Amino acid sequence: MKRHPFIFGFLAVVFVCVGLVGWNFISLLIHLSQQSQYSRLHQSDVDIIVSPIAAAGKPPMDCPPEYTNVLSNTNLFTPDEQKLLKAIPLLYGNITPTSGPPGSVLVHLDWFRKWLNGGKVRFQFTNSDMRDDMAFNPFGQAGIHYVRNKAGDGYDINFIGGSGFVGPGPEFQLTQYKHGVQDGLWVAMHDDHCMRWMRFSNGLAVDQWLLWEPNGDKLSIWVKFKAPYPASRSGLGFP
Repeated sequence: MKRHPFIFGFLAVVFVCVGLVGWNFISLLIHLSQQSQYSRLHQSDVDIIVSPIAAAGKPPMDCPPEYTNVLSNTNLFTPDEQKLLKAIPLLYGNITPTSGPPGSVLVHLDWFRKWLNGGKVRFQFTNSDMRDDMAFNPFGQAGIHYVRNKAGDGYDINFIGGSGFVGPGPEFQLTQYKHGVQDGLWVAMHDDHCMRWMRFSNGLAVDQWLLWEPNGDKLSIWVKFKAPYPASRSGLGFP
């Protein structure tokens, strides 16, 4: 009977070791699957010009003038998209749990917010059927904004704030949707400069995937899609 603690300890160590080996094996299978998928992707579905992924091994390159990462670049943004991206910092720069975007009214404040400094909030725009659902953390800071109309058209905004990681100026991420499916821009903006750019159509990545280095002079990712591609399942860091 005195040996039972030793036996139990030994078995516990065995189980942990088996678990670690099993997890490493699963991780290896996932990695190999992604590499195999990457090879198929590279060969048939996209043209990878620049990528930091080891399977591609293509270093950053100077950004061509036609892809200069400024909001005014009509090769990247339509006039309506430029207007929306300019408006976002103004609309969402000073949000509180009881004060939403200009032109909206508070229509829901859940019980958690009533007792703690956090929870879900809904604002309704007064000039359209668009509404803004957002969550606040216990510090009263807004998380992702889910802005939709009744048809499921709209966008998500992850508003990082006014003191950006790259430098002074507002930073945010925008993901557009149509009928509840990702459709339109998927971008990260810093002030009037784009840090990441991709376009979707009916849930599939189209056109190109561009990622600039912080100074914008070089592209660290440049992928051209030959056909609409299910980017979320690519294993390449897509959304």
